[in-house]
Amino acid sequence: MYDLIISNSKKPVGVQACIITEKNICAYTCEKNTDIKFVEKSITDFIKNEKLNVNVSLYTEQETFLKRVNSIAVNFEDTKENNDKMGWNKEALLHMCI
Repeated sequence: MYDLIISNSKKPVGVQACIITEKNICAYTCEKNTDIKFVEKSITDFIKNEKLNVNVSLYTEQETFLKRVNSIAVNFEDTKENNDKMGWNKEALLHMCI
C-alpha cells in the first residue's frame, strides 16, 4: 500500500510505502524524526487488539526498507491461509489510518 497516514496517541505518521504479509507489516516513512519504536509498538498493540499477531517494522532509510521487503518476499508462501491472514492484517492497519 502507498501514502498512508497512521494515527496513534501522539502524532500521526505519514507512510510512503507499506507491505503486509501474514506475519509482517513493514513500512517506510521519510519523516526522519519519527519515534520509530513508539509507532511500531502502537501498530503492534492495535493489531493485537484485533486478535492478530504480526512483526512490525518501520524504516526511515529507503535502502534498508527495500532490503527488508526483498527478504520478506523471498520467504512468502502464497497459500489461502496466508492470503486470508494478510487480508485481516491489512484491514486492521487500515482502521488505524486517517
